Formats: sequence, structure tokens, C-alpha cells
Amino acid sequence: MTLHTIFQHLRKNNPGEYRLFLGCNTFAILLISSFLAVLTSPLVQSILPEGGDSRKQVYIIFAAALLGCFLFTIYSSSLFLRYKSRETGILTAMGLPRKTYMRSLSRELLSLLALCAVCGTAAGQLLSFIVWLCFLPLVKQSTGAAFSISARGLLYTLLFVILIAVSLFIQANLFMKRSNVIEIIQEQHRSEPLKKTVTPGYLLSGCILLVSGLFLALCLSPLSLRLFHRSLGSLPSVFFLPAFLGIYRILVYSISCHKKGARPQHYYNHIISYNMMKFLGAQMVRSMCIITLLLFCGLFGAFY
Repeated sequence: MTLHTIFQHLRKNNPGEYRLFLGCNTFAILLISSFLAVLTSPLVQSILPEGGDSRKQVYIIFAAALLGCFLFTIYSSSLFLRYKSRETGILTAMGLPRKTYMRSLSRELLSLLALCAVCGTAAGQLLSFIVWLCFLPLVKQSTGAAFSISARGLLYTLLFVILIAVSLFIQANLFMKRSNVIEIIQEQHRSEPLKKTVTPGYLLSGCILLVSGLFLALCLSPLSLRLFHRSLGSLPSVFFLPAFLGIYRILVYSISCHKKGARPQHYYNHIISYNMMKFLGAQMVRSMCIITLLLFCGLFGAFY
């Protein structure tokens, strides 16, 4: 029995983890592919003025979406490799050379990612066509404009897929370099508790960073125009970074700190779930931060 046959049996008997990997990566490629198809279309390029604030805002939205989707794929890949840790450790303990297993694992990851790329790109083009149909009646200058698949958009989508592949192989190589076989086997069940001493000041600083960051990022440019008649361009967007840091600190505090408060019975009724949240704190914070980033990108784009 070859490793390829073993991987086929594992894929057939454990479809959930493979569906998670395929679904997350396909969804990320779908979003980026559809965004690029719309952004690089002749209709949108003719409407958005070269060097104008509208085009800069769209590029900022795309950069935020790109970052969110890339982090999303990294996290889904880490979960998939964590699931593969048990079989990796067992096969390694049975004497299978790490290089042989790494080659087979790389081929499997490459085939899965290729399937995600094809499905995500095709679905992204379909979604961009639907967006184009909805957008077309709103534009007066669009008389005679026709939908077309942008070669530049497809090229950029391919680069995004290559970026995902590089990050995936880096994670797999780092994972396979571990020398302790027992640690590899138990990786799937290893928890990641929060190892920080969190005080109410942690929450206060998070709130201050969030409010001040959003205020400066959203209001600094209009204030500069009103007071000094000068545009700051995309410079205020850097203040979104302390806002994200504030969100991170708020999430850490909400997961790690639970007090009895005015209703102690409610606290005792949920004490097991509170401790489980602390036990898996680092994982939960990362997941919630990625979800927050994706929601922010979606809402910012929708309101824009």
C-alpha cells in the first residue's frame, strides 16, 4: 500500500477536516478573485479617476480584504496541519522517513489547493458578473459596456494562490522539523491557554486604543480639509492599526476575566464554560480577531 492510497483512505474516512480546508481556501480565493475581476474591469477603471480619492479608497478596501483572507487561509491551514499531526507522528514513529512523508504531504496539499484555486476562481468570476449586472444600471456612462474577464485580475489571483501555497509549505516544513514524535502525535489535542496577566487596565487601554484609532482614521482627513484645506490622502488609514490592537486587548480581557458580579449564581452555572474559554484562550482570540477583521472589511466596503 502506497502513501497515496493511505491518504485516499484518510480523506474518505475523515471528510470534515478536508471540507474545512477546501471550504476556507476556496472562499478566500473566491472573494479575492471576484474583487480583482470587478476592480480591474474596464468599466470600473474608466469610472474611478486615476490618482483620485475614490480609487485610493477602493485600493485600501482591497488591501484590507487581502490581508483578512490571507490570515484566514493561514489559520485554516494551521488547523488542517494540526489535524494531520496524529497520522504524521504515527507514520514517523513506524519508521517512515520524514522527507518521504513530506513529499507525499506536499503533493496532497498541492492537489487540494489546486482544486480550491479552480473552484474559487470560477465562482469568483460568476460572482463578479452578478456584481457587474447590479452595478451597471447605477452608472450613466456605462452605455455599451460589456462584461469581460480581466487577464490582469486572473494573474493577480494566481499570485494570491501562489502566496497561499508558499505560506502553506512553510507551515508544513516547520511542522515536520519537530524532533519529538510524541509531541507531534499530541499536537491535535494540545490546548493554547492565555499566558498573560490581564487586569482591568488592559481593558481600559484597549478601549482607548479602539476609540482613538477609529476617530483618527475616520475623522482626521475631514478635519484637515476643513481647518487647513489640505488633504492627507490615505495617511490616516495607519491609525486603524492601533484600533485593531485595541480590539485584540478587549477580546483577551473578555475571554480571560470572568467575575461573579451582581449575579454569582449565573457565574457558577457557567464556570465550566468560562474555564474552557481560558483553556483555549489563544485559539479563540485568534479566531475572533480574524472574524472581526473580515467583518470590518465587509462593512467598510458596503458602507463605502
